Amino acid sequence: MRGEPRRRGRGQRQVAKRLGLTVIATASTEERRARAAALGADIACGYDDFDEAVRRVTGDRGADIVLDGVGGDVTRRSLAVLRPLGRLVLVGASSATPRLDPIQIIHRSTAVLGFHLRALWRQPEPAREAAVEWLGWVEAGAVRPQIDAVLPLNEVRAAHQRLADRRAVGKIILVP
Repeated sequence: MRGEPRRRGRGQRQVAKRLGLTVIATASTEERRARAAALGADIACGYDDFDEAVRRVTGDRGADIVLDGVGGDVTRRSLAVLRPLGRLVLVGASSATPRLDPIQIIHRSTAVLGFHLRALWRQPEPAREAAVEWLGWVEAGAVRPQIDAVLPLNEVRAAHQRLADRRAVGKIILVP
């Protein structure tokens, strides 16, 4: 077993599967969990039971990698399910700012990393290489972008409200 990334991005799930990883996805509703499974998650569970799923799938060894876009208590619990030398990658904090215990990180020899695409663009060559590879996967149909809605630009308020209400499942595209 190479790792158990979890949480948030539909594209992340598809890329993780493409890399041969076991994926445990979390979602707030049964509908979203079903969508995660349809997109290739090996296990789709709620925020309240993902730690048990990680323990079960890894035989109590812990996850190699956890992607966390929620923050708050989910970040604390995500850190707890990492194996020694595991990696927690923070890709957002939609719920709350994470509070981390540095002693827990040190004693378990884990690493916490932040990731934002903007930083990737500051390194043009690796960004170009990654983009070429990712776009090749999309072109080949191996990764399918998940589009929630295509709206006219004058409906930007509705798009923001859809995001704020957590009704969006995928990207919202605004067109002029």
